Amino acid sequence: MSDYKQLVDQLLNTVKLNEVAPDVFQGESFDYVGKRIFGGQVLAQAIMAAAHTLNEDKPCHSLHGYFLRGGNINQPVIYKVRHLRDGRSLSAREVTAIQYKEDQQGNQLEQVVFTMIA
Repeated sequence: MSDYKQLVDQLLNTVKLNEVAPDVFQGESFDYVGKRIFGGQVLAQAIMAAAHTLNEDKPCHSLHGYFLRGGNINQPVIYKVRHLRDGRSLSAREVTAIQYKEDQQGNQLEQVVFTMIA
């Protein structure tokens, strides 16, 4: 049973996010499939970021997501959430997952790895 508990703890750590600004969250990456971030991890963290912006619990009943490039497991992922709609029974959020890459001049370039509407 301890293996099961370890897996559950690892899953909870995977979807844990830190709020760095209003509607902006940071998630850490874990090595599940090699140098690139496992897509399910990015998707789960994006759903969690959207959920953190709700005033009340509402289930996610629909989402459309696009994996735009592979993410680097050695860098955190920043999730920017935009409020599209808040109704009595339905809320809609747009989430953009971003990593930053440094160019040859030392400038930080924004790299969108995933985008979703839920």
